[in-house]
Amino acid sequence: MINLSNTQLEITVSKIGAELQSIQTKDLSPILWQKETAHWNRIAPILFPIVGRLQNDSYTYVGESYSMSQHGFARDQEFELIEKTANSLCFRLCSNAETKQKYPFDFEFDIIYTIDGNNLKIEHLIRNLSSENLPFSVGGHPAFKLESEISDYVLEFDQKYSVQQSVLSNGFIKNETVELILEKETALNYSLFENDAIVIKNPPFKQITLKHLPSGKRVKMTCENWTALGIWTKKDAPFICIEPWWGWADELNSNGNILEKAGMQFLSPGKEISYSYSITSDGI
Repeated sequence: MINLSNTQLEITVSKIGAELQSIQTKDLSPILWQKETAHWNRIAPILFPIVGRLQNDSYTYVGESYSMSQHGFARDQEFELIEKTANSLCFRLCSNAETKQKYPFDFEFDIIYTIDGNNLKIEHLIRNLSSENLPFSVGGHPAFKLESEISDYVLEFDQKYSVQQSVLSNGFIKNETVELILEKETALNYSLFENDAIVIKNPPFKQITLKHLPSGKRVKMTCENWTALGIWTKKDAPFICIEPWWGWADELNSNGNILEKAGMQFLSPGKEISYSYSITSDGI
């Protein structure tokens, strides 16, 4: 485990998946939930090179078929700590024989954590070392701890929004949406997640805040350019996931060709691109 701290925040990161294990505020309030496998065996996995599920857990690329499980392989790979400074950690995953069995591309994938006061920035930096375009999706999946009943929490937005929520079927995107009204303070309850995650493509807002009503404490996520947002929990689980995505699960009518998969990003040979979001908290 690798630690990084300043006077207001301390984070702990595992080399496996470059996954955050904890975020604590200066008063030692934990922000992320602590894993209990009875509910979920992750804390804040990194999703790459896909987000969500593939039909039959597989895809095709130039006529060849490849198997890949939900959310991709990065979360289970060991990253190398490339650099540690007074306020940042940089982890790297390089393509290797194991990854190329699932994903036949050469790449470097860096995860950079930077703390500044009570703000944590998470950056995903992808470099295409292949001679062809690199198709990928990427995202975060942090689970925030619920200190009390879920009904004690609301999601805060800068204004009221009417958005189209994608309808899921067994984890896949159906060709339909339903209107979802997000009030400036939207009450949380487990019934919101009876049909799996709330998935919003192209969110019209750049930040979302989880607020604990009894204490007034908040944790805010900010992202300038996400292409989708997932919000998820399980019945009676003591966490809520707020997930910034650049991509989403296969649609029900997907033909399996990764080059035609909805929501994919494409990076030219020799190029790099960065996707980031931040978490700011006074405890939750």
